[in-house]
Amino acid sequence: MQTRSGQIYYQPMEYEYITTRSGKRYKRDLTQKEPETHQYNSEALTDDDGVPMEVSVEVKDMSFTHWKEEINKMITEHIGTSCDFLGDFPYYDCYVENMEPVQVFNRIMDRYIQEEQDAFYQDFLDWRDDINALLQKHFQTNITDIPDLPYYDSFCEGFCPVQMLNYIQGEFFI
Repeated sequence: MQTRSGQIYYQPMEYEYITTRSGKRYKRDLTQKEPETHQYNSEALTDDDGVPMEVSVEVKDMSFTHWKEEINKMITEHIGTSCDFLGDFPYYDCYVENMEPVQVFNRIMDRYIQEEQDAFYQDFLDWRDDINALLQKHFQTNITDIPDLPYYDSFCEGFCPVQMLNYIQGEFFI
């Protein structure tokens, strides 16, 4: 775009940006090239005896798009879904912090597993509340008033609240 001063300013196109679900916009790397590898050597380091050591560090320059595709491949292999269908995650912040794709994958898996466990535990609490309501209705007592039973094991085995009520009735009320 040319201004009155005669200077030409580059006006970015909409397709040159990635917009996340949170509304943030990140510049898209349109080159899509393979990551470059650089070797850095340091001979200034010494071991405990003062003997110089040679250390070689390999650094990969990777575009954000290629970096996220690596993470998406790992997630698709383990969960069977794309990372776009998981909850929001600060991918770009991790990219800026130079985290490896496998590190980000591990963080996502930790969060995903925790969410799955929380959902399962909430189902258990709802199931136990159903048993408590049945105990209130039939015996005017609470689940905390009777001795402990293996409720969680029964939940995992697939007992329904009515089956558990029948078990409790057989154990304590007959």
